[in-house]
Amino acid sequence: MLFGMASLIKLLVLAPCLYRSTDFEVHRNWLAITHSKSLVDWYWEDTSEWTLDYPPLFGYFQWALSQAAVHVEPDLVKITPYYEPSEVAVWFQRVSVMVVDVTMVLGVVAWCKGARMRQKSGGVHSGTVPQDVACATCVGPLVLLNSGLFLVDHVHFQYNGFLLGLLLLSMGLIRQGRVLSGGATFAGLLMLKHLFLALAPLYFVYLLRSYCCGASAQQLSKGVGGSGDVRRGGESSVGEASQPPERGDRKDLQRAVPSVSHEQVQAVSREDAPLARLSWKRLASLGSAVLFVFGSVLGPLCVSDGWTKDACLKQLGQLGVRLFPFGRGLVHAYWAPNVWAVYLFLDRVLLASLKLAGLAAVSDGKGSTTGGLVRTEIMAILPSVPTAACLFLSVLACWPAFVRAWKTPSAQVFAWGVVHCSLSAFLVGFHVHEKALLVPAVVSALLASHSRAGARMYLRLSFLAAFAVFPLLPGPELRVLKVVLLITHLMLATSLLEHRHAENIKYEGMAPTHSRVSERILADHSSERSPSSAPGEPSRKASGSVTELVGLAPEQRAGAGVGRVSTGGKCAPAPCLWTGWDKAYVAGAGVIFVLGEVVHPLVFQEGTLPFLPLMGVSVFGAVGVMACWGLSVSAISTTVQGNEEPM
Repeated sequence: MLFGMASLIKLLVLAPCLYRSTDFEVHRNWLAITHSKSLVDWYWEDTSEWTLDYPPLFGYFQWALSQAAVHVEPDLVKITPYYEPSEVAVWFQRVSVMVVDVTMVLGVVAWCKGARMRQKSGGVHSGTVPQDVACATCVGPLVLLNSGLFLVDHVHFQYNGFLLGLLLLSMGLIRQGRVLSGGATFAGLLMLKHLFLALAPLYFVYLLRSYCCGASAQQLSKGVGGSGDVRRGGESSVGEASQPPERGDRKDLQRAVPSVSHEQVQAVSREDAPLARLSWKRLASLGSAVLFVFGSVLGPLCVSDGWTKDACLKQLGQLGVRLFPFGRGLVHAYWAPNVWAVYLFLDRVLLASLKLAGLAAVSDGKGSTTGGLVRTEIMAILPSVPTAACLFLSVLACWPAFVRAWKTPSAQVFAWGVVHCSLSAFLVGFHVHEKALLVPAVVSALLASHSRAGARMYLRLSFLAAFAVFPLLPGPELRVLKVVLLITHLMLATSLLEHRHAENIKYEGMAPTHSRVSERILADHSSERSPSSAPGEPSRKASGSVTELVGLAPEQRAGAGVGRVSTGGKCAPAPCLWTGWDKAYVAGAGVIFVLGEVVHPLVFQEGTLPFLPLMGVSVFGAVGVMACWGLSVSAISTTVQGNEEPM
C-alpha cells in the first residue's frame, strides 16, 4: 500500500514536470546498445558519447527493458549519436524507474522481518504488536519518500532506488541469518553497479567473523566462542546477539526469560573473547555462492568472442577500462561535496591570491573550472592527488568500521558500518559523483527508529543528499519543486521520528541506551544500597541484583523501576532531533541556495563565473558531510557490544 501511495505521489508531482536531463539520453543509448548490438560489442560501441560503463548485469537489465521499449517507441532502441526523446519515451523511462523501485519495499521488509524473528525467539506474548510492522511503518516512509532519491531518480532520471533496494535486501537477508542469499544478493549488486565495491571489504570482514568464525548455539550457551544469536530451535544466526524479549505486556516481559542471558552474550562478544575456529565449510559455501553469481554474469561476456583465453582477457580488459576510467580526474565536473571539493577550492583561492599579488600569470591556463564536463582537473598550486592516495585514505577512513565489525559483530554494528564505509568512500574517494551520498542517506533510515543518533544521521544526510543534487537540476522552473520536496520530506521525517522516539521513552521510561557508558550508568544507578544492606554485602535493590538489572532489556528495566526519568510521574519527552547547529547549518544552506539560484543570475552576466554557485554548494555541503562522518565514527564506537535494542 505504501509503495502504491509513493508511486501515486511521484506521478502527480512529475505530471507537470517536463524536465529532461542528459541521463535520459544516457540510458536511452544503453537501451539501444543492448538491443541492437550483440554482447560481444556492448563495451566497444562508441557511436554516442554515452557509452555503456556499468557492469554486465546492468546491461542485461537494460536489455530486458529494451524488449518492452521497442514496442512503445521503436526509435528508443536505435543507435544514433543523439536522439531527442518524445514524451512517450520519457514517460516509459520514468515509469520503469517506479516499477523497479519495488526492490526498496523488499529490502525494508527483509530488514524488518529480523525484528519479528527476534521477537519470537525472545518469548514475547503473541498479542504484542509485531516488531516487523512497527519497524516497517517507520522505516518504509523514510526510504520510499526520500527527497534526494526522488530528485535524482524521478526528476533527473536514474535507477538508484532499484540498486539501493537490493542493498537493503542483502542486509535484511543477512540479518535474518540467510547469509548465502544475502551474500549472493550483494554479489549481484556489484555486478549491477561497481560503486558498491566500497562496501565489499566490510561485507567480507563482517561475514568472515560472524558466519565463518561464528560460535554455535552450544558454544554461546556455555559462554565461549565468537558471536551470534540463539534463534528458534537453538539455531545460530549471524551477527546478532541473543535478545531479551521485546515490546509487549510488561508482566509477560518480566516473566519472560531468554534462553541465553545478556551476561553470557556480553562475555562472548567482549573484545578479548576467544575467536571461534574458522569453519572451512561455511567459508566454502559463502565463497561458492558469490563466485557463482560472478561467473553467471561475467561468463557470457568472456566467451562472447570465442572460447579462448585471449578473447576472454580482451573482453574483461575492455570492461575494466569502461568501469574504471581513471583518466577522468580527481573530481567530477559537478564537484561532489567532499574533501576534494574543499581541496580544489583552496587551490583556486591560492591561485586567485597569487594573481592579485602579481605572482602568477592571469592566463597561465591552470586552475580553470567549467561545469558539466567530465575531464581531468588541473591543479594550479596544490599538488595533484593520485588515485592510490584516494584508495589508501578510503581504507583508512573505513578502518573503524572494519575493526568494530570484527570485534563485536551485530546487525546494528553492520548497518552503522555500511553507513560509515559508504560515507568514507564518498568523502575521500576518487572521482565521486554527488549522487553517491544517497547510499548512506538511505541506509541510515534502517537505524533512524532504533536510536536518536541514527535519526539525526538520517535527517542530516537526507538534507545533504538533496542539497548536493540541486545543481543537477538547473533552471527557474525547478526551484520551487526542489525546495518544496526537500522541506516537505524533512518535516514529515522529523515528525515521524520524534513521535517514534517519544513512544519509546513513554513506554520504557527512559531513553534507549546505546553505549557501554550507558550500561555503566545504569549499573551505578541500580547498585544503590537498600536501607537493610550491611557493610560488605553485595548491593541489591528489591527488584534484583546489579548483574540481573544490567542483563535486562530496556522494557524489563522500566518494569523494574530502573532507569526511569523522574518528571513528576511522567516520562521525559523525546528531545528535539534538530540541534541548534543543525538549524544554523540549514539556514546557511538556504543562503547559499538563494545566492546561487537568485542573486547570481541577477548580478552577473550570462557566462560570467558560471561555476561559482556550484562551488558554493559543494564546499558548504562538504562541511556537513565531514560532520556526519564524525558522527558515524562516534556511533560505531559507542554501539553496545553484542546487543541490539528494540526497533
